[in-house]
Amino acid sequence: MDKIGDQLPAIGITAASLTLVFLGFLFASWEGYETPEGKAAVRAKYRERGWIAFFGVVASLLSVVFGFIGIGTAHTESWADWVGTVCLAVWAALILWQAVLSLRDIK
Repeated sequence: MDKIGDQLPAIGITAASLTLVFLGFLFASWEGYETPEGKAAVRAKYRERGWIAFFGVVASLLSVVFGFIGIGTAHTESWADWVGTVCLAVWAALILWQAVLSLRDIK
């Protein structure tokens, strides 16, 4: 597990970066609605996606923290590697959820 633990910071930062790119696209798309009526019509959809992306960023950054805890303790605390891996799994599930929501809205 320590080999995976060594990779957690790099994988977590990459995951957070990809999610932040998506979040930026989401905000730019939201700003494309110029009228208050247009924004009101899609507010719930964008708010849900924004929160999912936010929690994805948090999960991926937590994996970075637990990866550094594992590295700092020379992986003698294996729980840190496991928790970091679970955080990455949560991130992956959230991203998959985002994809399903996006595909569902294409009509």
